[in-house]
Amino acid sequence: MHSPSNSYLKSNLAIYELAVGDAEAARRLYEQLLAERKLAFLRQTALPELCDFATIFPQHPHAESLSSDLISQVEALLAIYDLDKGGGMTHDMNDGSSRFSPMYCPLYGIHGLEDEKARAEKLLSQHADQRKTIIIWRLEGDWLYGQCNFKYGANDKFNLKFVDKLETVLNRNLEMFGEAGVNRFLFLEQELMDKFKEKRDADFDLFSLHYDLVQEEDSNLATAG
Repeated sequence: MHSPSNSYLKSNLAIYELAVGDAEAARRLYEQLLAERKLAFLRQTALPELCDFATIFPQHPHAESLSSDLISQVEALLAIYDLDKGGGMTHDMNDGSSRFSPMYCPLYGIHGLEDEKARAEKLLSQHADQRKTIIIWRLEGDWLYGQCNFKYGANDKFNLKFVDKLETVLNRNLEMFGEAGVNRFLFLEQELMDKFKEKRDADFDLFSLHYDLVQEEDSNLATAG
């Protein structure tokens, strides 16, 4: 009970600890969720529950301050990470140590990656689907190229394209994409798809993600679940 791995268990246990008077134990559980970058879960589930608790028990000495503090921390992280707010976007492909740098582009295309854009558009059209889909492959090393079949921001004119490290996409962006309604990933490499499947956890499975392997030489789709 005191080492829950599921976010829902952590959140429920935090409310329990708060209710029995152990505000520090509750804070530690919420801080675990922050450290795991469960931002969508915090914003949609854990923090609304905490706010409800603070409203129901206005006399509680710690609930309101804990709620306000956590909301501030989540919003600060979202200001950095949320693609809607432009966090992390760059149009400079050269950072001095690599020919790539993280980029999330709502414009026509990423300079220097025109071939990748055309390749992604062809594959997405060959495997067209009504579901929100992202196709991903390795550029070199741990750098990934990804392209969506949808616009991320309400005012965007073009579908989202991005370049980032594998670790960042797995540990930060998966939940963000899940919150945006993505429910299918396409891959060109089996080993890359396996890494994404290994990253799935009980919380993220709630987004009903599907992982499919595509082959460029034909239009057949090998469904991987």
